[in-house]
Amino acid sequence: MDKLAELLKPYKEIISIFVVIVSSILLFMDNFATKTELSISKCEMISLITKTESQLKIDNINRSILSSTIELSSKVDPPSNERGIRLEREIDNLKKEQDAERLRQKGASDNLLPGACEKIVKSK
Repeated sequence: MDKLAELLKPYKEIISIFVVIVSSILLFMDNFATKTELSISKCEMISLITKTESQLKIDNINRSILSSTIELSSKVDPPSNERGIRLEREIDNLKKEQDAERLRQKGASDNLLPGACEKIVKSK
């Protein structure tokens, strides 16, 4: 053991520098997010924003449907009236838009399930 210590004594500064560099690299890799981790976080944030936006759009569509339904039932007596037909079409279009937003919201919610964004990121 003494012979090994005597043999390495001239290189002790180089060995110390090497140990510091290696430990610094390991510490850096352990404490900072990798590209994959950042991509997963980005996916989760985008999904959360999309889910929130969709909910706001659905709320606005619901208000529009309610408004059109009230107008249709209170001001238009016969549904064959031109205004009544236009309101019915508007309501149908709003319901289609609402269904599309619900699908978009469901997709965003599915991405927020544990492990979903990891699968998406790793499949790319």
